[in-house]
Amino acid sequence: MPAHQAGSTRDLAFRLRMTAPISVAALIEAVNGLPAAAIVFNSGDLGPSTVTGSVQVGLQSDGTASISSHVRESGAIGHNYVIATALLDVVDSNGNALVFVHEGTVHGTFAIGKRDDDKQTDGSNPLIASQWETVKTSRVQHRLHVSTDPIDAVESVVPALFAAAVAVGVVLFAADPKTRCDWQRADDGQGIDFVCVRPID
Repeated sequence: MPAHQAGSTRDLAFRLRMTAPISVAALIEAVNGLPAAAIVFNSGDLGPSTVTGSVQVGLQSDGTASISSHVRESGAIGHNYVIATALLDVVDSNGNALVFVHEGTVHGTFAIGKRDDDKQTDGSNPLIASQWETVKTSRVQHRLHVSTDPIDAVESVVPALFAAAVAVGVVLFAADPKTRCDWQRADDGQGIDFVCVRPID
């Protein structure tokens, strides 16, 4: 809606570049044909631990909303996450603030899965349209909450335990006085391998 003199339909029509004579029906049609006003809320970088992220919420005066988020895991163990944006001054009839949420999982260095998670959600909410003036000036709060993903934790520990067990086995095998080590030609005949053998008791 263009800026105009409060209460003056004539000034509004002038701002909409309408010419006289002006009917109420034509004025309503012109107003309805205006593009929706828009506002964007950006969180900037969020991150309580090895997980970092950001969220962007775009809202329009017709009630439509577009939420996009990016979350990245930089550590060894993955995490489940919730990233949210709350408009603290836009509340429903029960006093609940308008909140936009994305949930997901990012995986660590030693786990199977992606380190990055990008999400995009488009929709609408009548509170945005009915409280548009409040939306534009609302206090905004962004949060990223994470919790350790138990599957990632197991996937990260198992390879380390396996490697440790192999290393211990090799040391015990080589330390046995019955073990004999020598250089031998490789099976493919292209090189030399250092091979240790131990007679079976």
